[in-house]
Amino acid sequence: MGIAIRVIPGFGPATVAVDPAAYAIVVAGVSATWCYAAALQRGDVIAPTAMMLIGTTVPPALIGELILGDQARPGWVRSPSSGS
Repeated sequence: MGIAIRVIPGFGPATVAVDPAAYAIVVAGVSATWCYAAALQRGDVIAPTAMMLIGTTVPPALIGELILGDQARPGWVRSPSSGS
């Protein structure tokens, strides 16, 4: 879902209506919610929540950096000599 949101060129109604990524957002959101709810019904809260947090953070960050060319904003990279 995070990747699909990242690649939509605009959020106007005409753009969203014809972009396949918009449909991927809906499908991913519904299926993720259903899978998370099913996992919570079957057992402990900790494992599904940890997997959800990892899955919504790590893969989109890696794909954004490696494939889509994302970078840290200027001034937000900390140099090794800055201390602490």
